[in-house]
Amino acid sequence: MADKLVVTGARGPGLTEIARRTGNYGVQPTDSDAEALGKFADAAIQQNPGFKGDTGDTGPANSTYPSVAGITNAPITNLSAIRADGQGGLYTYTTGDFTGQVDNNLVIASGQVPITTGAWVLNTTDYVPAWSSFEQVIVPIAYTRVTTGGFYPQGVYAARSGGASYRLDEDQTTTTSTAWRKKSKNGRWFVLDEQQPSLPMFGCKSGGDRASADANEAPMHAAFDWLNQAFGRRLFIPRAEWGFTTDLRVLKNGACIQGFGADSVLKGWDNARLMVGQCVVLPPDSGSGGRNNKGGIEVLSPRFEDFTVAPDYAHNGEIVCLDFTQKAVFRNVDVGAVGVTGTNGFDGIKTRWTQYTTFYNCTVNVNGNPFLVSMENINPANEDHFTWVGCEFYCGKPRRYTGPSAGILIDWGAGRSAGMLRFTVISPHFARFIDIGRDGTVDDRYSGIAVRKAPGDNTDTRAILGGIVVGGYFENVQRCFDTATFMLNGNDLSHISFEGTNALAFDYFAIGKDVTKGSVGLSNTTPVQGNVWIQGMRAYFGMGNRPNQVTTLFSDYAGFHRFADKESGGSVTTASSATKLKRMGSVTVPSGATTITVTHGLSKIGQGQVPTTTIYTPVCEGWAGGAYVSGEDRSAGTVTFDFIAPTADKILSWTAEIPEE
Repeated sequence: MADKLVVTGARGPGLTEIARRTGNYGVQPTDSDAEALGKFADAAIQQNPGFKGDTGDTGPANSTYPSVAGITNAPITNLSAIRADGQGGLYTYTTGDFTGQVDNNLVIASGQVPITTGAWVLNTTDYVPAWSSFEQVIVPIAYTRVTTGGFYPQGVYAARSGGASYRLDEDQTTTTSTAWRKKSKNGRWFVLDEQQPSLPMFGCKSGGDRASADANEAPMHAAFDWLNQAFGRRLFIPRAEWGFTTDLRVLKNGACIQGFGADSVLKGWDNARLMVGQCVVLPPDSGSGGRNNKGGIEVLSPRFEDFTVAPDYAHNGEIVCLDFTQKAVFRNVDVGAVGVTGTNGFDGIKTRWTQYTTFYNCTVNVNGNPFLVSMENINPANEDHFTWVGCEFYCGKPRRYTGPSAGILIDWGAGRSAGMLRFTVISPHFARFIDIGRDGTVDDRYSGIAVRKAPGDNTDTRAILGGIVVGGYFENVQRCFDTATFMLNGNDLSHISFEGTNALAFDYFAIGKDVTKGSVGLSNTTPVQGNVWIQGMRAYFGMGNRPNQVTTLFSDYAGFHRFADKESGGSVTTASSATKLKRMGSVTVPSGATTITVTHGLSKIGQGQVPTTTIYTPVCEGWAGGAYVSGEDRSAGTVTFDFIAPTADKILSWTAEIPEE
């Protein structure tokens, strides 16, 4: 045989290159293509008696061919053929129906038999150019793992882009093919290696544009089908934009979607969403109290980490929907768009039948509600136990639609009675885009945390039984805690405690509709540059609250509120004074006197409010004076006591207090 083969054309990822890496047929890493092909020929001589080895397209014993045409015309009795052009490779004649599979790469037609009878099939080693064509190739018995080019042949998308690792399946008896499990031509089942399965392994194309999103319809859903097949699978999102056009659902317990940072992006078109679980409303039964029942697929303990979900500019509705789930965890997940068009309003994350859910360091940037918590009148009504840690709730897009919005909007369903048991927000940042509306006015329709009731619901409800915000910052938020704006009828009796929380540039820090209904707790808060601190709800003031440049502390009478420290003003300290609702003192009563007037200073509370009622307690120290109130001037902050004249100078102690109403 010839000791040198002249190979022309651009070298592709053929058998010679692979053999240098694997050592097949005795090929060394330093061997040239010609040397490698010579070793292939030597192996063919040993396997095929009578093989001559001289190059050419004709002759019954020739097995090395410099063209596809040569292999097509080769006798099938040779059983194998070496392709000696730029691509190279070892082919085996294989019986079977190859209709529609001839590509002159993996499969070459034989000129001696019909395509329905057999064809020349590429003998692969550890690389298969296209996973979609895996069933056409032969994987030798020595190989238990192969690398593929995803759904696309090598070079169509990018060299080796979309490649995946597939291993020999331990289960060789199950005959079910899926998007991630296929049988080779020689009957060996291979399955996706689950170490790091990612979107391009299923054939998804990056770019984020509409064309790539359309092309991703089948492979994107194939990836999610794989994710939903077994507990605890993890699907990776590489750093790029990956478009999709229909809802993607996570339906398996313990499923995880993992990115590599904010530049790992799932981009939805045509209002497509990322969804978790699948709710199905079932009719009432004897134990549901007339309420509909929950049905469908509840997903337990899913995880979402380090990626972004973004809509196209014309999106309408929510971007992410937690449809039916509990114990979900979102960590370092960004949700939102870089721009908007038209008048559509879109929400960030909507939760429906959801509980025990935690969000860590997530940023939601939309022009609607960053978080929409739906609380339907359903059986069982257990949507509660929400925790946010270090999240940003940003209404950061131009407001081209008319609806108000809130960073966290609790959407209370008509007829519901069960409130939220745990509502915890730690170190949040609520902020908005300062937008000049079409009428030239500044948009003022953004609340921080708010409750919305269905129109026509006149009942008093309690959406949040006991919430807490710790270390929060509300920036340019009109209403930090709001149970008024979204309440067309009735009242909400929710309570949230704010600890160590700051607010800058607000209209109302806390606003409700009835001071005897909802309430708010305040400790170590610092509201700055605001209009009204508290209106329409009762405030429980702990220690260390320091309002600064707030026009009105309490729109309602201060006596409606509760203060941990009435006497020193430690509950509320302004830049100039403290709000005191209790004073004590003593005065010397001269011998023979029967009346005395003292100044207690409770004439102005809550920045200008005159007390409606003041309780006085006089005590005659060491004499039976029988002191009583004979007159008062609440505007001047004075009170007059009458008593029986002492026979010597005596002390009268007194207490003046604004009572709680």
